[in-house]
Amino acid sequence: MSVRVEGLSPKSRGRCSCKPTTSSRARFTVTGSLPNSLTIDLLQGGQGRDINVVQNPGDYQGWVIRYTETPTALYALMFNRPREVDVSEGNTRRFATEGANYFADQLNLVEARIAPAGENN
Repeated sequence: MSVRVEGLSPKSRGRCSCKPTTSSRARFTVTGSLPNSLTIDLLQGGQGRDINVVQNPGDYQGWVIRYTETPTALYALMFNRPREVDVSEGNTRRFATEGANYFADQLNLVEARIAPAGENN
């Protein structure tokens, strides 16, 4: 199961790369979903641009997530294909930092595998 992640940072106009934590997996909680129109706009580059790096952006669901192992609140956006990854508001999951790579560097999207927070694989 893979998802795309975009970090939120006021210094970079809402986009930054997600950095691995010191642990082998980064735990997060899904705090809410994004409207489909906003998900499509963000995956096309935002502000009405169409940079055409994500094929079929309407196939993705957008989520707001909060990393739970940070001393201060750290929120990010996560995008998944609902047919491939079962995610819903309130879920606690972990990103695998091993094997994570850039999916679309123009959007600072990182592709990573996820699992329920209690799983070790």
